[in-house]
Amino acid sequence: MKLNKLQKSDFHFLDASLVGNNSFILNKSEPYKRGAIWYNNLIRVKDGFEITFSFKVAEGVYAGRDDGSYPGADGFALVMQTNSNNTIGVVAG
Repeated sequence: MKLNKLQKSDFHFLDASLVGNNSFILNKSEPYKRGAIWYNNLIRVKDGFEITFSFKVAEGVYAGRDDGSYPGADGFALVMQTNSNNTIGVVAG
């Protein structure tokens, strides 16, 4: 399976959005935000699979700390599951 042009209807967005033809925004660069995007179609993984993607982390929230660090826990996970496309992690702070 290869997705060259993403179709919004192929995904379920939880506090996230599709931007253009090939990009997602998981959440805005504000404290205590979270987001999730689930692909709506089952993918057969029994015989293995290959996935390639790129990501960009931008616009961190500066809290005025002397060391210039950002607050909270920033990151993302690639999750494969079949329980629900309404699953979303807890807000990091």
